[in-house]
Amino acid sequence: MRGQIQAAIETGYVAMELNPNNSDVAARLGLYLFTAGRWEEGADLAARSAQMDRNGVSDGLLTRALDAYRLGRF
Repeated sequence: MRGQIQAAIETGYVAMELNPNNSDVAARLGLYLFTAGRWEEGADLAARSAQMDRNGVSDGLLTRALDAYRLGRF
C-alpha cells in the first residue's frame, strides 16, 4: 500500500507540472500528501487549490478540515 501512495504522489507532481493551474490536481495531491503524513505540504496544496477555485474542491476542503483538526483549530 505504501508504494501505491508514493506512486500516486509522484504522479500527482507530474500532473502539477503539466497543469499547474488545475485546482482538482492540487487538491487531490494535497490529500495524498496529507494522508502520507506530509501534513504541511498537503495542507499548503489544499490552500493553493482553494485559491484557484473559490468554490472549493472536495479533496481540498477535506484536507483543510483534517489539518485544522490536527492543529486543534475546530
